Amino acid sequence: MEKKHAAIGALVVGALLAWLVAPTARWGLFRLRAQDTVFQLQRFPDAARIVTLPNRLRDDVRHHGLDPAQVEITLRLEPRAMGPVTFHILVVRCARGGQVFTKEHVVETPVDDAFLDALEAGGVQVVRRTE
Repeated sequence: MEKKHAAIGALVVGALLAWLVAPTARWGLFRLRAQDTVFQLQRFPDAARIVTLPNRLRDDVRHHGLDPAQVEITLRLEPRAMGPVTFHILVVRCARGGQVFTKEHVVETPVDDAFLDALEAGGVQVVRRTE
């Protein structure tokens, strides 16, 4: 009888642990998939590809059984001067409660006002260089 109770107890403890760990595990799997989704932008993404990135990330959220309404996705394009060269970095941030995923991606597409305007129209926060 004791073996039966021990097995039931182990099963209950295992189920409780799985219930507690599952959301964190899903978020970790989402992070791995989201990194790949951002990487698929490649080096020279056009504005439309960047603007549709939040939709693809929401698909990743759904794929891992998380609620897309609970995940806040923000994109920001910012210039960063490194010596005489200025790089444009796309900062992708996904947050769900206390869990945050941040990924930076270098955009080597020629950045002009039309490109920046298209990003802003699509909901991407753009940090413009002021000189």
